[in-house]
Amino acid sequence: MAIDFSKLSFPPRFDPSSIQIDETSLWADAYDEYDSEKRIKGLWAKLFVQCNGDEQKIKIEYVRSRAEQLIFEAKKKLFEDQKNEYEEKVNLEKKVAQEAQNLDKKISVDQALKILKTRSPSAEAAVRKILVSKYEWVNPSIVNSQNYLQRTKWEFYSKTSSMSLYFYSISEVIEFSNSIE
Repeated sequence: MAIDFSKLSFPPRFDPSSIQIDETSLWADAYDEYDSEKRIKGLWAKLFVQCNGDEQKIKIEYVRSRAEQLIFEAKKKLFEDQKNEYEEKVNLEKKVAQEAQNLDKKISVDQALKILKTRSPSAEAAVRKILVSKYEWVNPSIVNSQNYLQRTKWEFYSKTSSMSLYFYSISEVIEFSNSIE
């Protein structure tokens, strides 16, 4: 069962009771461990004293205690794996958001014109002509987008008439600049 990290505080805290796992094999491991060389001597000695040497009680308590330890360890490992997966996802989302933010950072009109000059001289010439005609380029940072020459909103603001112009392709921008005398 996956842990719903959205319901946990951040950073997520380990709560074994909220994690469900199949415990059957872990109980079997604890039972098999008692009769093997893998038996934990310290736990066995502690239970030997607590159970006054009664071998049957020692075995019952050993299996119970050891199964609880194995279950706890399995839940903790599952939690840590899912927490790491969650943190990787969060870090990736942060990285993608940061890259998008860097891409969308405002650039100056001069910077945008330099970029346009190298990518599309005709677009650069059209924008310059519009700017000379008393329009302000509202969103020059669009030249940072990958599809700025296709379906991108180019926005200009007339300094004389308080009117905004919107074009949705560079061909519309060029067409408008050609209409300016």
